Amino acid sequence: MRRGFSITELLTSVVCLGALAAAIFGGPFFINNREKMARWRGIALQLDRNAIDAQRSAAAQGTVAAGTTVTNPSNTGIPFSVTVTTATSNLGNNLFSVTATATFTIQLYDGASQLQTVNLSTEVYQGVG
Repeated sequence: MRRGFSITELLTSVVCLGALAAAIFGGPFFINNREKMARWRGIALQLDRNAIDAQRSAAAQGTVAAGTTVTNPSNTGIPFSVTVTTATSNLGNNLFSVTATATFTIQLYDGASQLQTVNLSTEVYQGVG
């Protein structure tokens, strides 16, 4: 009867331990990145809301007009450059469609980049006094 472990048993256990260690130590990194992404998308959504609120305010004052505006807000809380595009179209009878789109490009840990887009749409009625 032999004692000890064969090389196959040792290699199998090392591979299993390596996979387990990768799952344990890699999990928090993955969760942290997802948390950051959710926070940045929430900020982008708020930027879209602000753009739509500006169009609602203009509609209440009777000054909304069809067209597209592009802004690059700073100090947003997103560590990348953000562009907010607001497209307004006249649907007739003082009704306007407003779409705000916030875009930003993130740099991934492997050096690649990924475009993130957050859209928000609504209609506003241009009321007169």
